[in-house]
Amino acid sequence: MELPIQLKFFKKLELYQELLSEDKKARNAEDSRRQIWNMEKAFLEFADKEHHHRGSILKNTDIQNRIESRFKKGDMDNELAHISENLVTRGFAEYTSSNSDPNEGIYITREGFLMGGVISDVDSGHFWNKNKYYLFYWLVWLTVITGAFTVLINFIKLVFVD
Repeated sequence: MELPIQLKFFKKLELYQELLSEDKKARNAEDSRRQIWNMEKAFLEFADKEHHHRGSILKNTDIQNRIESRFKKGDMDNELAHISENLVTRGFAEYTSSNSDPNEGIYITREGFLMGGVISDVDSGHFWNKNKYYLFYWLVWLTVITGAFTVLINFIKLVFVD
């Protein structure tokens, strides 16, 4: 039997919260941090939509080639190493070797592909794709609060009514 809402969706809901948090940090940060985060998002979105060889190594030049149409070349040159390091630090990628050299390349992890899917959904123009995480976020909280309230009422009935 399959669940109507799969567990992968809850992971994407968690990543949606992380996306909102990082977007808020970037909005309040200096230009370079905002630029790096936007480049990371662009690369993760590419990974979700177009990176079909999931086990292949991606080097800094690959990252640059995938997102250069969105950013100025001069802006990217200084930030490429930071992008791959940040992706690894956030858990969206792993280094290909044990010496943690971003120049040797990275692999996108399952979580990186899921985050790319969340970014693609949020940045899409479709109403449902854009807002489903927001709606389900509040639905989950409503369910939790309702459950806690139900337990509290039953506890009070058990203790004081009997």
